[in-house]
Amino acid sequence: MTQHPIPSKSKKARYLAAAIPLALLAACGGGSNNSSESTPPPTATVPPPVATVPPITTTPEEPATPPAEPTFATEVARHVDAATKIAGTDALLLDTYKTYYCMFAEDRLDLRTAARNDTARVPLTQIYDDAWYIGNRYVGQYILKSGSGFSLVDSLNNANEAQTYTVPALNSLGMGPSLPLNSVYLTHGHGDHDGGAVYLKNNFAPQILLGSADANGKAYTPTLIDSTDLTPKTINFGGRQVTFLPTPGHTAGSTSAIIPVHDGGRQINLVAVGGSSMPSDINGARSYLDSVERTYVLAKQIGVEGSIHPHPVFDGTLKNLDKLAASPLTQPSPFTVGEDRALRGLAIYRQCAAAWVAKIDATAVIPVWRATKLDVTAPATGSSIVTAKLSSAWGPVAKQQISFMANDTGSTCVATTDKEGMGSCELRTSPIDPKLREITATFAGAEAATYLDLPTKATLTVQ
Repeated sequence: MTQHPIPSKSKKARYLAAAIPLALLAACGGGSNNSSESTPPPTATVPPPVATVPPITTTPEEPATPPAEPTFATEVARHVDAATKIAGTDALLLDTYKTYYCMFAEDRLDLRTAARNDTARVPLTQIYDDAWYIGNRYVGQYILKSGSGFSLVDSLNNANEAQTYTVPALNSLGMGPSLPLNSVYLTHGHGDHDGGAVYLKNNFAPQILLGSADANGKAYTPTLIDSTDLTPKTINFGGRQVTFLPTPGHTAGSTSAIIPVHDGGRQINLVAVGGSSMPSDINGARSYLDSVERTYVLAKQIGVEGSIHPHPVFDGTLKNLDKLAASPLTQPSPFTVGEDRALRGLAIYRQCAAAWVAKIDATAVIPVWRATKLDVTAPATGSSIVTAKLSSAWGPVAKQQISFMANDTGSTCVATTDKEGMGSCELRTSPIDPKLREITATFAGAEAATYLDLPTKATLTVQ
């Protein structure tokens, strides 16, 4: 079992930087939306990356002071605006993550009702080489296949659904003595997620994983994930190494996961969140926000390129299922959106969770998370001067360091951005082969009183 320490909030900006080289509905049908549990994450110190070559550092003469943030009537509006800015013109992020995660803070009861009532069946749909969705348009489950058998994410609403939908799907995919159903991971203990667990346990005897805080009175006798230990743990789950992270908030025992799958033979990591509905008490809401932040940190540390969700409306899963209904699976899967896009989706999710805290507690002042990007410019012919622009939806990011590396030689240099967010420095090259072939620029992130500029990196292949 591998453990991944998660830092305290005071060290979160540095941890986000160190993680670079490594990387939910009030409509939930089962149970209450309230939770009173709020547990701060354990502290951990993560050393910064060490350059292999002493860097060259250049600093502009008079870098500008970053522009002041605009003012908003409420803290809720400030965080919803930030979620919208992070999404930008990206329809996937704007129409799913921002629309549905922020619907609680924006009082969009119409969206919540429409999502809950959209219960048309979704047939068994292949989403990756070794992963399938089955259920309905409101809630469903995922089937994972490996050389040792099958595993499930959630168990549908009840025994009848498990018998009518899950078992025939597994049989059609080859379940048998050599490929049994061996594992079930329940995102949390509400009935629309664990309703079929007793039937599956009685008929197939899989190991069923559930957060310990949701386990009281469960007849399927789950194997417990300790909800009080917020440290991520990687275990063998159905023949693949899955990292589980307790994320209390939606319920006290909600558990998120990073799940490896294969896309055209290439292994990628997906994030699955443990619950969507945001609790109505302030302690539960703060715990939920903390859980989303820790999920982002873990996703960055491990490196995720996509998302799956038991309630498919939240993260684009439903849109992708509609695409696959119209056209068979090709590679890359529509679920594979890339690390930057996947992390921006989680950053939007975090902003919506922050807006919800502010909705409950009008005195709350919570830093905004601002997604950043780097645009690297190829050096002029014969030059070893490298340049990148650091920016966000809020504008150029000034007075911050950009670290450059020549990936073929390991040489490095560091530049500080000017008022336009531009930074340039000289990378040492080999006298034998002076050409720069691949350049990676990295921004380690920066924290101010009212916002946190998230880390980012970009790689340019020089033609």
